[in-house]
Amino acid sequence: MTDLNYNVGRNQAAKLIGVSTRTIDRYVKKGRLSYNKIGNKIMLCEKELLELQSTFEQTQDSFSQVIVSGQVDDEQNITNQDNQSQDFQNQLSSLVNLIKEKDEQLENKNAIIFNMQHNIGILEAKLKNSVALPDYTQEKDKLYQKNKEISFEKESIQQELKSTKIKNLIYLSVLVFLVLLIIFFIFS
Repeated sequence: MTDLNYNVGRNQAAKLIGVSTRTIDRYVKKGRLSYNKIGNKIMLCEKELLELQSTFEQTQDSFSQVIVSGQVDDEQNITNQDNQSQDFQNQLSSLVNLIKEKDEQLENKNAIIFNMQHNIGILEAKLKNSVALPDYTQEKDKLYQKNKEISFEKESIQQELKSTKIKNLIYLSVLVFLVLLIIFFIFS
């Protein structure tokens, strides 16, 4: 890997070995192909690509021979079945783990929903005990009107009281005058 020359882009590499650019990306991610990043471009080594292509061709030739001859060893079948069984077990355990994660997320979201419903209940109770703004305004207007009426009534009562005091004062003065007059006539 010391004399690697990175001079092939992803699109060229895909055309060279007959796969998609996504497959090239997967090979890079898995480490089957080394790369050098220049700016935004990923450059691949042509030598590695040709080696990978020859591996593809050899694999394809061996599969073709097996398919054409119809001969597959029993050991190979057992190995393939074991590999498939292991893959199935891995996929199944991944699926079980994923279901457990989703259950935990669902439980967390249910707890959040429960708390929100509880808070809504508290707010509804507060709302029932509070006075609505239109009702409050009406009550305020009624009280203001009643206060005005009471003030008017108070003023009229004060006026009446004042006039009654003046009348009483006049009556008292007249009475005092008459008493003095009577006393004057009696002693004169």
